[in-house]
Amino acid sequence: MRKITICILLLLAYLPGKSQVVPNAGFESWSNFLFMFDEPKDYFTSNYLPFLMGSTTPRPNVFKSSDSHSGSYAMKMESYMSPSDSTKGIPGLAITGSIKIGSELSYSVGFPYTSRPAEFRGYYRYTSGEEVDTGSVLIFLFRHAAGEDIEPVGLALVTPTEQSSYTYFAEPFMYISDASPDSAVVVASTSYRFDYMDILESMDLSNIDVPIGTTLFLDDLSLSSSTGVETSVDEIVSQVKSYPNPASGQMTISFYAERQAPAVLNVYNMMGQLIERVELEMQAGKNDVNYSTAALAAGSYSYQLVSGGQVSTRKFSVIR
Repeated sequence: MRKITICILLLLAYLPGKSQVVPNAGFESWSNFLFMFDEPKDYFTSNYLPFLMGSTTPRPNVFKSSDSHSGSYAMKMESYMSPSDSTKGIPGLAITGSIKIGSELSYSVGFPYTSRPAEFRGYYRYTSGEEVDTGSVLIFLFRHAAGEDIEPVGLALVTPTEQSSYTYFAEPFMYISDASPDSAVVVASTSYRFDYMDILESMDLSNIDVPIGTTLFLDDLSLSSSTGVETSVDEIVSQVKSYPNPASGQMTISFYAERQAPAVLNVYNMMGQLIERVELEMQAGKNDVNYSTAALAAGSYSYQLVSGGQVSTRKFSVIR
């Protein structure tokens, strides 16, 4: 196997310069890798994974698609069947940054960014494959502290659900620091059911298992310094709060629902990695959901209530 040297965002990566936009946010710019597949400019994707694992016939699963929200192209991502196990799926994955292939392999992850935006916006279309699934589109803001230390500043996380046409999202940022960032990274995937950091660190696909046939289209990403009336995410669910906060062993998530409807409670750590997914059936009126924090280490977390394509996000912390 090719010798691999990885510069992961949270360890070493730093891109000089100043930028206040998501690179290639409309996915209009693409390049061709060795006449084998197209790659979105300013991103590297899971297209490289089979190639790096020694496959003689790499199979791309991130594509330039003319089925766009606006402009000529969008990015289409797909979960496909593992070449070594017909029951397992390989997720589509795209990360802002660059990749260099030579005698050693190196990654540069992220892009320069120095503002504190209010919202992460864009459009997606999502279709589950053999099983119901949920996608993930994360933007993470950070700054370089002393030495090689990385200080998290904030994040916004979108969890695409089944949508047959392009759907607008406007996800508010959650800030965990008063500092200004100097960098950001966008990570998009077709499924929440894997740890993308594990893939980057090991290049091992053997333990990855996501639903086959899931597709995610992304287009027109942007960062906004202000919110607007069109960004409300509480039309179905409102007055979301949790108590006690901080929690030590259990907390109650309380909210009001306009009507009876299915919902999903997703709990994330501050790296945006999914910890737990709980399926709910909301009742019209006041709802109280008891959630155990006994297994969580002390620290900061977030949860999302997802229903009808709308998302409500809140932060909480755990103490011991």
